[in-house]
Amino acid sequence: KKSGERAKKKQMKQRLQMHNKRISDFAQRKQLSKAIQAFEQISEEGLTPSVYSFTNIINAHVRSGDVEGAQRRLEAMDEHSLAPNVVTFTALLKGLT
Repeated sequence: KKSGERAKKKQMKQRLQMHNKRISDFAQRKQLSKAIQAFEQISEEGLTPSVYSFTNIINAHVRSGDVEGAQRRLEAMDEHSLAPNVVTFTALLKGLT
């Protein structure tokens, strides 16, 4: 039973990493709506967004010129009991310059 649980956890981690990569790729291409879709798929699949998920979606908002959206995502991190890291703040700062 434990090996089955471990395998499921690993699969969930890999799916989250895949979504994070997709969000990051869409952010780089300034495709905000696609980044948002990829971010929303995390919860739709029963996964929990990570600091990396939020940082990537914040970056997508900033790169697309939606600083208010980025700020809302920062507030949502708190609702998920996640603390922003230096990369999160760097992404936010890019939106202020």
